[in-house]
Amino acid sequence: MTPRLINLIGGGAIIGLSALFYAQTLSERFASAPLARNPMAFPRLLTILLIVGGLVVIAQAVFTRRGALPGDVAADVNWPRAVLIAALAGAYFWAFEPWGFLLATALFLPLVIVVLGYRRALVIVPVSAVTVVGLWYLFARVFQIRPPGTGMDEVLRMIAGGG
Repeated sequence: MTPRLINLIGGGAIIGLSALFYAQTLSERFASAPLARNPMAFPRLLTILLIVGGLVVIAQAVFTRRGALPGDVAADVNWPRAVLIAALAGAYFWAFEPWGFLLATALFLPLVIVVLGYRRALVIVPVSAVTVVGLWYLFARVFQIRPPGTGMDEVLRMIAGGG
């Protein structure tokens, strides 16, 4: 495959996945939430940035001489792994609303780490747990955007036996 074709396909895939992710944020469940409290505001921003990135990749394929910027490494991409990660990302965004942030992220983050090639469970489990809890607190407490689903407050109450 030529670099031009790889970038056209890759840019189109980025735009397609971004559109899928964006569609997942359009739930009526949060329609009345103010922007600062809407947990879908941040994913929408990310998907818009991904769409812009996809357009840049397509533009470089169309408007540059070879169809790729110097140093393009698209030919060196492990495509089966990239497709698997994209599929996991799609499944994660599908699960995000019905399962909630904590459960979806706690399940998919370790899977992506394993797909990327890291295999030490004694590292994957604590890193995933700290990342999930840290992200939840960052959004819920710092940004004041409550992630969907059960929150850490409820989880801690359940663990403590408070129901």
